Amino acid sequence: MLRNLVIWLKIAKPFAIGEYEITFDEYDQFAHATGRPLPSDQAWGRGRRPVINVSWEDAMAYAEWLSRMTDKACRLPTEAEWEYAARARSKTVRFWGDDPDQACWYANVADQSLRQAGYNVEIHNCDDGQVVTAEVGSFRANGFGWHDMLGNVWEWVQDSWHEGYDGAPDDGSPWEEVEAGRRVVRGGSWGLDQSWARAASRNNNDPHNRNNEVGWRLACLSHTFSPLPGRGAITQRRCEPTHRLRRHG
Repeated sequence: MLRNLVIWLKIAKPFAIGEYEITFDEYDQFAHATGRPLPSDQAWGRGRRPVINVSWEDAMAYAEWLSRMTDKACRLPTEAEWEYAARARSKTVRFWGDDPDQACWYANVADQSLRQAGYNVEIHNCDDGQVVTAEVGSFRANGFGWHDMLGNVWEWVQDSWHEGYDGAPDDGSPWEEVEAGRRVVRGGSWGLDQSWARAASRNNNDPHNRNNEVGWRLACLSHTFSPLPGRGAITQRRCEPTHRLRRHG
């Protein structure tokens, strides 16, 4: 089974990845500047909640725009970079350990609050106080200082979807196909149970699709962006090329 697979690879190039998922505040500024329609927030609120109802193509357009605005090279993280950041050198199923019911300290996942709100789904046996998306940074960070690497929203990454890792690059670079097709999403979301809230959990989505469980964070070549007018800096943390990823299927 893929879940028993362990693969070692080395991230060949340094990268910096956002401590938080991209928020409505950040995306709305892009939408206003470029004349794009504002994505729906489902009446859950905007501000520092992670942007939702955005496609992989929207994410790519945002990264390109932000690169121009800040003179930084911004992009989606590769799947390997994302998993390295999510694991934070941990060897357990989740960065906080193997107990899924500790999730509510660290991740916005399907929990007792969701069940009480009328959602008939499998839940973690804990209560994080959130029904749907939460403001980014509301939960404890992992060992590298990144927040919401599991739960809150699935995160688009650069890579094309493959069922497994046979033939994947061993240097952390993106694994893309000429006919790209579906794209990888990682990390699970606010509405998913413990089988998805795992560092190894992967899923896929059509790059045109938009829904209320998917957003993203960015990777760039600096520790912080220069602030855009009227906004704060988007904080990044840097990873060096000596870091190795022990990837579990």
